[in-house]
Amino acid sequence: MVKIAPTTRPRPRQTTGERIASLRHVLGWSQQHLAELADLSVLTVSRAEQGCDIYAHTLERLARALGVSMDYLWCGKEEYER
Repeated sequence: MVKIAPTTRPRPRQTTGERIASLRHVLGWSQQHLAELADLSVLTVSRAEQGCDIYAHTLERLARALGVSMDYLWCGKEEYER
């Protein structure tokens, strides 16, 4: 587990979608790139970032691709894997 550096730490109380988008931006990835790594469609990534309801397996794929735990994406837990 790695602590998020203060300069890259997403702001508190972000939604799951905001955390996904924030990490994607920190990593310099496009939605297309994240979709390819997570084996999801770009539309699914876009909807997840917009805050639409997503399935647990979708969240798991996104978390794995981003190198974070599902808990981090869901709850904003301060530590993440990478």
